[in-house]
Amino acid sequence: MVRTDLGKQQANAGSRSEPIPFIGCASQRLNLAEKSNYESDDDESRAAGELINSVQEIMKKLRSLKLRSHLREKTELSPVIRNKTRWSSTASMIFRYLEFEALRAIPYHADEGLKKIALSNPQINVLQELASLFNDLEVSTRYL
Repeated sequence: MVRTDLGKQQANAGSRSEPIPFIGCASQRLNLAEKSNYESDDDESRAAGELINSVQEIMKKLRSLKLRSHLREKTELSPVIRNKTRWSSTASMIFRYLEFEALRAIPYHADEGLKKIALSNPQINVLQELASLFNDLEVSTRYL
């Protein structure tokens, strides 16, 4: 039987003279970079962050029973909600929103709140640019 004293090993590891670098997960670093980019003081970055938040609100509303039934008349796709700890979920949410827009599947006529937060054509164009950036980022991370 082999025994190890984990506490003793951790104490010995912490007593080294040189610091042990924290490598972390590449996906987590990308998520933190994406988050800090949208929280910066730059007007363009702040506008992109607000646009992503607007898409999040639209997707939340589309998950309601009433609006989902309207959505099902046009497509079998379901709304995707962003998970703030994963940058790829932001990309998935944007891709799905653009799919809904291409199909003209979002039932703006069915809900006043949805009409108020509807995106304009220039905002959709910016969202398409963001989607192409996320697509490039997604392709790049496959090689990590």
